[in-house]
Amino acid sequence: MELNDKIFEKFLSRKKEIKNISKIDISSKVICKNSTEYLLSTSIHTDNLCLPDFDFFKKNYINTLELIYGIREKKSKKLCKQGIDSLLKAGEINCFKDEVEKILSALNSDFENLKNTLKTRFSCSHKLFFLLLSYFKKQDLLFIDIETKNLFSESIIITIGLGYFENEKFIVRQFTILKDAAEYEILNEASKYFENKKAVITFNGKTFDIPFLENRLSYYSIEHQDIGCLFNFDLFHFSKNAFKNELNSFSLKDIEKYILKKQRKNDIPSDEVDFYYSSYLKTGDIRYLNTIIYHNLEDIKGMYLIFKKICEKWIK
Repeated sequence: MELNDKIFEKFLSRKKEIKNISKIDISSKVICKNSTEYLLSTSIHTDNLCLPDFDFFKKNYINTLELIYGIREKKSKKLCKQGIDSLLKAGEINCFKDEVEKILSALNSDFENLKNTLKTRFSCSHKLFFLLLSYFKKQDLLFIDIETKNLFSESIIITIGLGYFENEKFIVRQFTILKDAAEYEILNEASKYFENKKAVITFNGKTFDIPFLENRLSYYSIEHQDIGCLFNFDLFHFSKNAFKNELNSFSLKDIEKYILKKQRKNDIPSDEVDFYYSSYLKTGDIRYLNTIIYHNLEDIKGMYLIFKKICEKWIK
């Protein structure tokens, strides 16, 4: 087999990254360390973060003619030019009357009925789905990001990162295994933070993080709030809509770089997490583990900043 020089360059660059990452003192944030777990916590002040209220959602809902079957953006603009710029005015037209009544009645029903009404007309990236934040308080939300050995659900979780609001602070709590057998403990600890949460914030978590977590929790028969049933504000999908005119690539790092103007330093790709974890197990060098923890912390912080940016863009 012919060897590619780029393979060697990749492994040499990893050695260089380890040397650089040692300058980041993640271990100074340790709040609990024993034979099986490694827990960290940090916080970001968020006193200027505002969620939409119900009146704001209601106004946007009523002004969205595309909720009516058969009306899309082009026809909506045409109707607006004719003075039919809301569901209330559309309801005065006989051909729309019955359907508009059903659409408006969903506003006075429960959350599930309203959510299902939106599902019949829009994809999960639509602005109105994001504005369902009006049904929640900041304290109801839980940001979730995990690092795993590989992408297969039977693999183990190395780090669980959770972000949540406590008063006017955004707290990040991380749980990282020091050996494979500690996965049960970090899952058990992390699951305590699911209690009393009503929605999750993820980045492509509908496809990966949430199903993976649920699978591992079920594997150990750990009792927990079913996060798979919580409403998922998946920032990957919302970013595709919010920044569609500004980006072609919607990876977390690209959104940070081009929308947030934030460049990570000494970070690793997600697909190299297993390499660093395996290196830690072989050498006991905590710097390898710190690299994973730092990467997860940056992911959670990036998710929070993207969430805040979309709030600023869509909640005016």
